[in-house]
Amino acid sequence: MTPVIFRKWSKSEGGGIIALFPTELGTDDPYTSNSYEHVGQHGSADPVGLIQRTTAAKPAEYADLLAELESIGYDDLKIYQKLQSSFLEERRKKLAAFNQPVEVKPAKKKAKGKSKSRRGSDSKLGGIR
Repeated sequence: MTPVIFRKWSKSEGGGIIALFPTELGTDDPYTSNSYEHVGQHGSADPVGLIQRTTAAKPAEYADLLAELESIGYDDLKIYQKLQSSFLEERRKKLAAFNQPVEVKPAKKKAKGKSKSRRGSDSKLGGIR
């Protein structure tokens, strides 16, 4: 399930609809979320600031954007009307998991002897190392 909140910009800001994904990271800052609009598509947003600058979108207003999201693979959306404190906590958990160090295994050493080349001897680069 992917939470989404649909909001409407004021007419002075274009009047478009924006989908806010309040549990998806926008940047490496937990106070940002992923968002999506018809024009510009995915981007980072400040969820609290976005809610303050927009109004709730009605189902008829966000129907086209919802259809677009479903057509690009968002098939598990759950529509919310308001931000919940659990959304910020979810972003923090995702960011903490993202920032975990990854164990890098050392590369295997090549065996001594002739190197195995994929290029045949007739290749222009066959003899160059």
